[in-house]
Amino acid sequence: MSNGVGGWIDSSGPVSFDDLRKQWGYTQSSVPINQYYRGGGKVPGTVLPNSSGQYSSIPSSGQIGMNQFRNHKIARIIRKNHQGPTNDNNRETYSLNYQALYLDLTGWSTSQNVSVNFQQRVDNSGNFIRMYLYGPVNGSGSSTPFNGGYAIRGQSDIEYGYGGTQWVEFNENQSNNTYSVKGGYYYMFRSRDDSARSSGIYCGGENQGGGAGTASGGRNYITVHDAGSCCGDNNTGGNADFAAEVYITGWS
Repeated sequence: MSNGVGGWIDSSGPVSFDDLRKQWGYTQSSVPINQYYRGGGKVPGTVLPNSSGQYSSIPSSGQIGMNQFRNHKIARIIRKNHQGPTNDNNRETYSLNYQALYLDLTGWSTSQNVSVNFQQRVDNSGNFIRMYLYGPVNGSGSSTPFNGGYAIRGQSDIEYGYGGTQWVEFNENQSNNTYSVKGGYYYMFRSRDDSARSSGIYCGGENQGGGAGTASGGRNYITVHDAGSCCGDNNTGGNADFAAEVYITGWS
């Protein structure tokens, strides 16, 4: 996923360089302006490969103005509390009550449906493994709040509950599937080991503990650890128990 967060730069009012850094994922205080050109390094040339959005209003050269950065929709994978690759010192998890790994779709309105695509990358477990997204509302928009969560290297297995409504189930028998998910909310990643009923879930770059190593890929590369939430043997690259990449492919 892009490191930016849709919805941070308002449709009106002042825009600061700090807003740009947060929108496009920079944490350092000084960023060359040419990095903000379309295709210049941080802002995609046309459509993000893993988060859909057109950026035609942002120039690729010449003069550039703050107003050209407004209203771009970007998804993000975040963890509360921040750890490793998701430690951006940003404010996006302040409204979340529970620790967990989340897909942030708050850049879209609740009247929009976002197409979330899962593509399997590794299936190396002897157990049947799944990954999920749960949301704080159901399909009709009624509230189904979370009632718990999990720390990094904690139990993300659905055996442990945590409330919410299931919006996505992607399992090892699927190579590629797209789901329609309501915009405007944070969706909690969860996992399932059908045999052990114990598992953990990670985005790329997160420490899985002990010999399990650092989860592979970018932030949109999601790895499930089977037969326990962490540690144990190597769970990276082609040795991962189950892994998929998550993309935003459109919205309506």
